[in-house]
Amino acid sequence: MAEASTAVVIGGTSGIGRAIAERFAEEGYQVVVAGRDASRGKEAAEACESAGAPRAVFVQTDVGDPASVEALAQDVSNAFGTPHVVVNCAGILQSGKHVLDQDLTEDEQIWRINYRGTLLGCQLFGRLMSAAGWPDAARSSMSARSPPSRRCRFRPTRPESMRSWRSPRSWLPNSARMESV
Repeated sequence: MAEASTAVVIGGTSGIGRAIAERFAEEGYQVVVAGRDASRGKEAAEACESAGAPRAVFVQTDVGDPASVEALAQDVSNAFGTPHVVVNCAGILQSGKHVLDQDLTEDEQIWRINYRGTLLGCQLFGRLMSAAGWPDAARSSMSARSPPSRRCRFRPTRPESMRSWRSPRSWLPNSARMESV
C-alpha cells in the first residue's frame, strides 16, 4: 500500500485549525499538528489518530519565532518528506482595545504572528513543495466541511498575508502557483 499523504496544520491545536486537522485525518492523511500549547497539541494529535490518521504528531511551534518555523519545516521534511498539504491557521486576535488606545507592542505582536508567521510558513513549505516539482504548490483557502483534494496544495489562510501573493507565478519556480481566495 502506498504511504498516506501528509497534511501540516500550523495552528492546529484549537478552533478552525484543529477541525481542519481532524478532517484531514478522517480522509486518511498523516497529520502534523503545529502550535504553541503542548497539552492541546498532544490532544489534537490523539484526536487525529482517533479520527483515522495513520500517523499524527504534534510539533511545538511558535510562528512568531522564525527559528521555530524553520525547525518545523525541517522536522516535517525529515520525518515525512515533502508534505502534500500545508494549512496556516495560527493567529491571535486583538485585545479589543480601541485603536487609539492600542499600544505598539500589541500591534507588533499581531503583525509578527498573523502576517510574518504566515509568510514564513508559506516561504519555507512553498520552497519544499516547489523543489518537489509539484505544479500546484499553493492555494489559500479550504473548508473543513468539504473533502480535501489529493492534489498538492499549500494554503496560507490569513487575508493580510495574501496581499503579498497577488502575482503568484513570479514567486515560485517550476510553474508552481499560489492562489488566494
